Amino acid sequence: SIQPSTSLAYSTGTPILEGTTVFVPVTARLTIVTPGCGCNAKTQLFTEQFYVAFQGQTALPTAVTITSVGRIQGGACVRCGKAYAYSVNDSLTITITPPAA
Repeated sequence: SIQPSTSLAYSTGTPILEGTTVFVPVTARLTIVTPGCGCNAKTQLFTEQFYVAFQGQTALPTAVTITSVGRIQGGACVRCGKAYAYSVNDSLTITITPPAA
């Protein structure tokens, strides 16, 4: 009951074709709610942006799918029994659907 709760959502931007590589911008939005007594609860929002690249492509994809296939999370930077950070690590599968031939 004292552990933070997390919510992690991914979204993609417009893919870019550069030569034979498709670059897909991905945004990860992480919300961490730290429990507390009454008004002491704290919500934090973190946003990370990165690109994934698909080599050997000749056209832009018609769809991009992101699937989380595993997550580990927990306290980090632990000193004297107190966590000073919280770590969330996701294993992702990202696939693109090429246009019809």
